[in-house]
Amino acid sequence: MRMRLLRRLPRIPGGVLVLAALFLAAYLVFVWAYLPEDESGLLPNDCRTVHVAMMVAGISTARSAVITVKSILALRTTALHFHFLVDDAASDTLKTLFNTWRLENVQCSYYNIAEHILDVAWVKTAHSSGAFGLAKLTYDVVLPHVSTVIAVDADVLFTCDVARLALYTDYFDVQQMIGAVAQQSDWYINGSVGDLRPDVVWPAAGRGINTGVLLLDLDRMRQERWRDLWSRLAREELRVRTQTGLADQDIFNLVALHHPDLVYELPCSWNVQAHAHVTQHCYREEKICAIHWNSPEKLLSEHALAREFRDRHELVKRVDGRLLRSAPSFCGAESRSAQANDLDDHVIDCAAIIRAGAHVYRTHVNYAVLAEQQGLYNCTAARMPWLPARVVQPVRTHVQARSVIAAQARFATHLATLHKRLRVDAADAARLDSVGILCEKAANPQPHARAAPAVDITAVLHLSADRISSLQGILRAWQGPISVAIYASDDYLDKLDWFLDNIDDRTSPVAVHLVFVEGPFYPVNFMRNVALRAVHTSHAIMLDIDLVPSLGSYKALLQLLRVPRYAASAIIVPAFETDAYSTIKLDEKEDAVHAWRAEQIRPFRVREWPQGHAATNYSRWAVADEPFPAALGPGAEPYFVLPAPVPLYDQRFVGFGWNKVSYVATLARERSFFVAPDAFVVHRGHAPSPDLAAFRSRPEYRACMQELLGDVLERGA
Repeated sequence: MRMRLLRRLPRIPGGVLVLAALFLAAYLVFVWAYLPEDESGLLPNDCRTVHVAMMVAGISTARSAVITVKSILALRTTALHFHFLVDDAASDTLKTLFNTWRLENVQCSYYNIAEHILDVAWVKTAHSSGAFGLAKLTYDVVLPHVSTVIAVDADVLFTCDVARLALYTDYFDVQQMIGAVAQQSDWYINGSVGDLRPDVVWPAAGRGINTGVLLLDLDRMRQERWRDLWSRLAREELRVRTQTGLADQDIFNLVALHHPDLVYELPCSWNVQAHAHVTQHCYREEKICAIHWNSPEKLLSEHALAREFRDRHELVKRVDGRLLRSAPSFCGAESRSAQANDLDDHVIDCAAIIRAGAHVYRTHVNYAVLAEQQGLYNCTAARMPWLPARVVQPVRTHVQARSVIAAQARFATHLATLHKRLRVDAADAARLDSVGILCEKAANPQPHARAAPAVDITAVLHLSADRISSLQGILRAWQGPISVAIYASDDYLDKLDWFLDNIDDRTSPVAVHLVFVEGPFYPVNFMRNVALRAVHTSHAIMLDIDLVPSLGSYKALLQLLRVPRYAASAIIVPAFETDAYSTIKLDEKEDAVHAWRAEQIRPFRVREWPQGHAATNYSRWAVADEPFPAALGPGAEPYFVLPAPVPLYDQRFVGFGWNKVSYVATLARERSFFVAPDAFVVHRGHAPSPDLAAFRSRPEYRACMQELLGDVLERGA
């Protein structure tokens, strides 16, 4: 279990931004003392754009990369351009995040790793990241219009302005094109480490260099034909070694060993390596500008400054992303202290509701995916004329992977192995970059592979961070996939990580998305849409976090949806409530009927809003063993299952009031509704939300929401 994740900070009433500002101020003060004394002459050029490149593959790496980016943004003095080499999972996450973050003077570009993976996949590696760990070798090709770039791993935290690092290219001589910090462990000196065989520990000059942070002169690398240089040396070395142990780092060191004149040694303050086996001279003698957790244990690694480094990481993680939007003044341009369309946390009126309804909230989709499942892909390589005639072409195989790009990477590795086994000439093997790989999701998977069911239902949920404990009940009761959007601030992330780490094992995936707090209203329909866009099943059930399905609901609904008539319709799931603040255990329909007749439960909101669930016709449902049609009247807001693609909600509705009624009114014009006979949900009682309190106490609030509802109904008339 992670340490100190549940530490609480004092709450400042009404001061979310004030508290966040204190976090950022504390961080800036914390790192100021660590500016290296030997860089006093390096002053950033205000008009220079600093380019930063990162390889980001997978959801967990994307989560780490965001913290690295935040550490760069917190101390920037120049314009920034981030270059992300991504797979499809990371691409969706990062594009959504940066499109909704609205950072000043920051550009982001994205490059599909599948287009470049074949350039490196022929290098067999024991590194856990596989071929992705070799991606830094391709930056000269991936970034053809960039002159110099800082190449950084996603497990690095900066405590100095990266513009200072970029200026070290001014110290390169006419031959140098790689700026790197020395390796701070004896990995290359010992000849073998831990359980690794000596044949995967590559040669290096002395301790070698570490490639977690690199400063690359890409223009010079292209002039010196970098790709030909490293690939020639790597092919020669692979004749005596089976694979690399540290992926790209081994090959950069091989080049540095044969061509030391190409390397400029950076001060070790720019890559202080944080794990138990490093020499600690950088800890003692240098002030720190970049912390690199380059061990498998990452933040849990123990060393002399482990606690201090973890504290810095936690501080950056908790800095409010809103405070990083504005850039400092540079190149003659004045920075705005706040974005023009930022929301005021304290204004609650109709104009504020309209602004909140039009607002785009910072969103991190797929912050975590629990029990992520692999799919089966059919992969084909169409153009390989260099293969012997005895090999049937095109080459095809089945690949298990979590994404199409991951499947392409695995297949590329298979092809590289194939050419070695068939003793294909190295010059012909270099043509692997033009074989034309295509990977598609298998329509008829092999018998041993688990196929995704043709009919499946994703539970679509949303909640504010203070209701996270309610998620456990649904996780236990719903056996199918779940997509949940959580409304939280940055300083809640440690608690969320702890919660996710301690969820019981599941067989169906749970996709967790974050929408970051901004303004006084809960963006209810924005949240629903974030969760909806992540649905990849044939159907979705629309629920609120306080509704716990019966244990048999998932299977009952699946069986119902296998009937074409019902699969194309909206299926109402009866909802009950109780005065108890804990859910009554109701596993089967008979339990619910008995509890209703005994007045232990009642139809949901029957006292406050009876028309909301009148269409369920509870009396008929109690004796029904087949679905029956439902007639929806004005004000109806049942919970239901819909076939994909599910229409999105009207995001103008924020806070409390008419957000479901407006949606159902639109659906009812074009859909048939049926009531499921054997499924139901039970509402878990809770204290009124702040939005409900505001709706009840503020006439202007109610009038504004009523006007929005009228607009929806008028459009459909």
